[in-house]
Amino acid sequence: MAFINPAQQIGDGVDITFAAVAAGGDTCAFDDRAFLEYKNTNAATRTITVAIPGTIHGTAIPDVAVVIAATTGNEKIKLTQDMIDPADGVIHVTYSSDVNVTVALQRV
Repeated sequence: MAFINPAQQIGDGVDITFAAVAAGGDTCAFDDRAFLEYKNTNAATRTITVAIPGTIHGTAIPDVAVVIAATTGNEKIKLTQDMIDPADGVIHVTYSSDVNVTVALQRV
């Protein structure tokens, strides 16, 4: 797993740098003004899964799964506090495949 560092604040003329996702998944710190943006240039769709820790009345809280379209897919995932893993204090993200998928953690 790799830790995703936040990009610069979004604004006019700011270029955001995307990095390849890690094969074993990625982690990032929570920021209520941030979101993860993914790009998929592969010929197949990709699924991004954000783990949601915890249970409600003994039932696991469902993870957030987002499918990114093939070839030119672009998806944004807003970070929320319920995504924070209390065991280590970070957000955990996994991928159906890491091939041709890039990510940027952006702050608005």
